[in-house]
Amino acid sequence: KFGNERVLIVKTPLDTGLQRHTEETLENMLRQHGRQYKAGQGAIVVMDVDGAVRTIVGGRDYGQSQFNRATGGLRQPGSSFKPFVYAAALTTNPKLRPNSIVVDRPICLGNWCPQNYGRSFSGSMPLVSALARSINSIPVIMSVEIGKGNAPGDGVRGSAGIAGSGPACAPRSRSVHCGRGGCSRARWLPGPSGPPAGARSAD
Repeated sequence: KFGNERVLIVKTPLDTGLQRHTEETLENMLRQHGRQYKAGQGAIVVMDVDGAVRTIVGGRDYGQSQFNRATGGLRQPGSSFKPFVYAAALTTNPKLRPNSIVVDRPICLGNWCPQNYGRSFSGSMPLVSALARSINSIPVIMSVEIGKGNAPGDGVRGSAGIAGSGPACAPRSRSVHCGRGGCSRARWLPGPSGPPAGARSAD
């Protein structure tokens, strides 16, 4: 305290040494591989398993560009969103197990009919195999079941921890369960492994 004033101590998980190393790593990677992948910028976010942000780099040179690509740059989650659909389905349906048999089959929601990469359907398979093979029809079918006939269901969005993240990250769209939308790296850091238990929002 200073007189009658209170002193506020703010502690952050930021690791300044790791921050410098991360900045150097991004620069080195862009120098080595930037031309090959036609990339002039990049972003890195490093978090602990509890969601604490240890380091965040939004670009290679703040003097050249002040845009923070780690928090402001959006990209489609793609198939990394599917595990959240599976998690929501396993949570809401006590009879569903990883070895439960599901059927990869045609399904249409209005005029949208999701296809697999090979433009074919594989029929019956264990749930865990559908996830491993990134089958598109299965999460859509499960999302309809979760939403009791309405897709997308907020239960899936909530399982992903993005129900309140706005339309860009998880739009209320039929195709959100196949990864439509756009999320920042800070928001979507957990990726296909899913968010750690008790993780806090990075943005």
